[in-house]
Amino acid sequence: MAKQKNIDVIESLKYFFKLNDWIERCLLIGGTPLIGIVIYLISFLFAFIPAIGPCIFCCLLTLLALAGIAYGVYLTGYKYALIKALVSDKNVEEIKVFDNINERFKKGLKILLGNLVYISPLIIAYIISYLIMFVPIFLGNIFNDNNQTDKSIISNIFAFSSFIMLFISYIPMFLGWVYQVFFQYFLKPSSVVIFSKDKKIRSMLNFKECWQFLKSNFVNLLSLLAVNICLSLIFGILLTTSMVLIFICIGIVIIPILVAFFTTYILHIQAHLIGQLIKNS
Repeated sequence: MAKQKNIDVIESLKYFFKLNDWIERCLLIGGTPLIGIVIYLISFLFAFIPAIGPCIFCCLLTLLALAGIAYGVYLTGYKYALIKALVSDKNVEEIKVFDNINERFKKGLKILLGNLVYISPLIIAYIISYLIMFVPIFLGNIFNDNNQTDKSIISNIFAFSSFIMLFISYIPMFLGWVYQVFFQYFLKPSSVVIFSKDKKIRSMLNFKECWQFLKSNFVNLLSLLAVNICLSLIFGILLTTSMVLIFICIGIVIIPILVAFFTTYILHIQAHLIGQLIKNS
């Protein structure tokens, strides 16, 4: 696959504010999770109700978790709808936040299922890390229970081994984190580009084609990573400052605004950058 021309990062940063309804999109996309947070906080009140209170509390938490997953799947489908509009030079303002819900949910679910295959090494790395971390502790407790003599010696041996294994466990954890970054900003956008050709999971899992696209667009994907890092840093600094301002009540107003804005803004920037990748390919 030939090397592709560079994407226009500046245009991606500016285009969101060219939309006449960008404030409305922030309220709808970023504001919806805030409703879930309010319900989550209110649900704690049910925990204090005798008998049925804890049951209601657990049911609400389960429903909120399922709703959060469903909303994430839908936003993936919404972002894909934005990408298609940008690729076809369609007016993005025609892509409403809550429209074609079934279609977007189906597309988002397909992309999610494809991503699960790509993310499996990350899951394996974290499982190995936690096994290395906790297995010595578990075995130490078993040996202590089965050996009535020399418990102190056994405890010291397993305490030392647990200390060593704790450091060793950070190796697969670090490798998992590296792969997570690689997946999020290199594999994931590349697989979405491949998926856009025929909207099939099978195409998305064409590892060879995905890898070829990644290699030929490595600089563009680095730009995507840099944009996300910069925006995340800005968001983190502003959010931390707002948390300090909670003590004078200003932060209570600022934090929801920041969350709603940056959630929506970053989503649209990612869609625009991936849209450019597809057009250039």
